[in-house]
Amino acid sequence: MNFLTRDMAITRKKFLAIILLFSTSFAWFYVFYNFFDDLMIPTISVNTIWYDVSVLLFFVFTIISAFIGSFIAERVNRRKFLFFWIIFGILVILPIPFISVEELFPVFGALVGFSFGLGFPSCMAFIAESTNPEERGRVSGTAILVSFFLAMTFFILLPSLSLGTIGILVVLIGIKSITLLSFLLDPIDRATGEPKRWRFIFAYKDFDYYVLAFIIFSVAAGLANIVVGSLYSDPAYQQVSNLAQAIRFVGVGIFGLIAGIMADRIGRKKLILFGLSSTLDKVVWYERIGNHFSTGRHKFFKQL
Repeated sequence: MNFLTRDMAITRKKFLAIILLFSTSFAWFYVFYNFFDDLMIPTISVNTIWYDVSVLLFFVFTIISAFIGSFIAERVNRRKFLFFWIIFGILVILPIPFISVEELFPVFGALVGFSFGLGFPSCMAFIAESTNPEERGRVSGTAILVSFFLAMTFFILLPSLSLGTIGILVVLIGIKSITLLSFLLDPIDRATGEPKRWRFIFAYKDFDYYVLAFIIFSVAAGLANIVVGSLYSDPAYQQVSNLAQAIRFVGVGIFGLIAGIMADRIGRKKLILFGLSSTLDKVVWYERIGNHFSTGRHKFFKQL
């Protein structure tokens, strides 16, 4: 950590608090999403439509609650709000083993999505307020690196341990609980000053630029998931799926750190432009892969 923090204004304790708060939350999201069916389907026999609706509502309510959370965070104590966010996230997943009606799946998906999105804007704001522009890329890149290494670790270990619903639930609660350690390292307070209104945020010249980049990234990631989902029927893919996913997480983490270091030196816009151009290349490669695996859900991808 010395080579990252030696010329930073941020203290080591605050740096570690950011890592614990952001990385464990982000890793929790990836673990939960990847093992969503392992958590839910073993409890009861589930109709596909209820499962699909619950996944959809999970994402929809993550987005809705993120907007709600961004308004609430400006008006309450950040430390108390984030503490509530973590505890709320633990309480929401506790009833999983007791779900016995498949119609409750969408309700559960909505609640978990709401619990995740509610505090994430405040978590991101804490990173921005705790760093200056010259070090923010390295701090964010390190947080991404730790996030995906944690996700990779759990993604490899959980299938090999053959944990049931209770076991995976305990792991998710454990990840959430680790987040609480950040409160021991830093006050996690909000910067003083009058909160900016939404209309002023939309007026920033760079706002649309960065939002567009994030939307395109999300679309590309979604298309990738569609293609990856279409490969599960291939036996050769099934044999290496966990290893491939682990390599993917490692790659995202490492390149996230490299991009953060570069952002502090050459600026963010050049990296974003590079990312947008590489996204087009990904779409071409996804299409080539899909031409070989052209069954199942990939037909939807080709139409899209």
